[in-house]
Amino acid sequence: MSEAAERTFSVATPTSCSFPVLAASFQEQVSQLEARLVSILRGRLDECRLPSAAVKVVAIFGPLLQRASIRERLRPQLSLLVDMVMRELELVHALVRSKSENDVASKFSSSPAITLKWTQQVMLRAHNIQHNFQTVQHLCVESCDKVRQKFQKIADQLMDIRTTVLQGWSRNLDRDASALLRIPLIQEEDKILTIPCGQQLTALMSEIKKAHWEKDLALNPQTAEILQNRHDIAQSYLSLINIVSLYNKIVEKCLPVELPLIQSGLEEQRQSLLELQNKSWTNDGIHALMEQKKKKLATFSTSVNEARNNMATICAITEEWAGLPLLNDTDGFLERGGATEESYERLRDDGNEIIRLVKENVALYGVKNESSAEWTAYVKHVDQLVQDGILQMLLDALNFLSQNMTPMNFRGALLQVSLQLQPTGSVFEPSLTTDLKAVLKLFIADIRAAAAMPLRICTDKLDNYQEVLKDDGKLTALEEEVMQRLEEVTVEAELLRTELDCFSPLWMSHKRGVLKEFLTYGRRLEEGEEEVDECPPTLADFQREIYSLQNQLNKVNDLEDYDLVHGWLQVDLQPFKDALRLFINNWISLYTQHLLKLVRHSMSRRSMDEEEEEAEKASARNLPLTETIMLLETVNVEVPEITSLLQTGGHLVAETETK
Repeated sequence: MSEAAERTFSVATPTSCSFPVLAASFQEQVSQLEARLVSILRGRLDECRLPSAAVKVVAIFGPLLQRASIRERLRPQLSLLVDMVMRELELVHALVRSKSENDVASKFSSSPAITLKWTQQVMLRAHNIQHNFQTVQHLCVESCDKVRQKFQKIADQLMDIRTTVLQGWSRNLDRDASALLRIPLIQEEDKILTIPCGQQLTALMSEIKKAHWEKDLALNPQTAEILQNRHDIAQSYLSLINIVSLYNKIVEKCLPVELPLIQSGLEEQRQSLLELQNKSWTNDGIHALMEQKKKKLATFSTSVNEARNNMATICAITEEWAGLPLLNDTDGFLERGGATEESYERLRDDGNEIIRLVKENVALYGVKNESSAEWTAYVKHVDQLVQDGILQMLLDALNFLSQNMTPMNFRGALLQVSLQLQPTGSVFEPSLTTDLKAVLKLFIADIRAAAAMPLRICTDKLDNYQEVLKDDGKLTALEEEVMQRLEEVTVEAELLRTELDCFSPLWMSHKRGVLKEFLTYGRRLEEGEEEVDECPPTLADFQREIYSLQNQLNKVNDLEDYDLVHGWLQVDLQPFKDALRLFINNWISLYTQHLLKLVRHSMSRRSMDEEEEEAEKASARNLPLTETIMLLETVNVEVPEITSLLQTGGHLVAETETK
């Protein structure tokens, strides 16, 4: 082929024998090239599964397909391309037929807007298929009519569906709009206002918003007017929702004692709002009218809500009283004053605040006559709230006292007494039966006195809240319970005192008498013991008595300084222990001083004559010197003469008892 292209021929010698040969060779080579191209195109077209892909291949090689020989050789593939286009159109057609037969005639069909959107998408799909075919239709002229007819049938059916949907949608919108305009804007049910057309209006506005984008949709004048004024209607609907909500909150939260105070204003608002029953959404100035009514209602609602907030504040104040400390706790013990006085001050301030809030409500409710039955009932209601709050406060305080005087609810010491040792014996100070009882009554009186701190809300009542509650059964029962706890702790405390009476001989015995008895018989005589032989004490007898007293002293030291009785009454035993130690030490001193006296007596006797000394010895028992001194040292008794005695040796001589 390149040779033929490079050769030149003259028109003067047309009969040259070389030209036909070269032309034939060139034609053969072109045929071979076409065959190769056809083979390539067939392979590419056979790989295509969608007509759009096949059309792209044909468009790329479009100039080659202008050659009749190549086009004829690809005729089977072009026929397949037409079949693919027809199959795609048939699928679209089947989809359209299904929609036409099922959804359009069914009451359960999708919304008109969705259906119309669907028709647009299906039409676009069919149009794309036709457009693809138009790219190669000059290669398949004989199939153009068939494809065009199929496309037109689809377009006609889609148009029928669209027309049917638009007509039905228009009828439904007209019907709903007509029904909506017949429904009153507002109605009353059991004193509560409602918007009966709320759901219908919301649904219609949603459909109208969608219909706004459909240019082919024909609407009747009423629906068109709603469509035109849809923004104003939406604002009016929101205003009406706020109006109904405000009004219903006033009605639903109204207290029985409050209703007579707002009855006239509430009725005025009710009548004003019910005027909307004669209006429709398309009336001129409906939105401005609703805004006017809304503003008027808001003013009324603000006054009522402020008065209700004042009432809520009063309730909160009275409820907080339950936590006020009416008993002063100092270092774990109850004392008068302190927190109690602070609570009194708080109650007085709260009472004044409640009176201020009640007076403020006079203006908020627009009360013109404070002596009216309606306002009097309201004040009595507040007065009862205050009284209930005070009662609960007193009950909580007394209940706290009662519960913490119960052993099972162990909290710790509430009150304290001390055990004292007096000449008459051991006693509690303050006294459990008189003084402590009086202290508890003072605490109860302090609790009850808190009721008199807030001023009385009902000014026509002369008595204060303390006088009103003085005979309350619950308070009386708790007071009796507290006093019963005192009786129980008194019994248990007396048992403790009785147990400690084991030391009573220390303070009840006459020391001189006991010593005389000991020096005569060497021991204490038992009660009722008579005609006992005299037996002067030995040093061992002195040691026994002193050691016995030291053992008792150890027992006293081992006693706890404090004892918690019944879980709440702390008994201070330190004064009692101190007194016992003094008594025991005095008893020990009684014996040791006698021994010391014997030591000194022996020292003085060393200067007497031998005869007098022998006579004195005959009338008294001798005590060993060394052992006596050692015994005295064990009880920390110093003997100044010990050095001289140890140098001379000898025995202690008992002093002759003066008759």
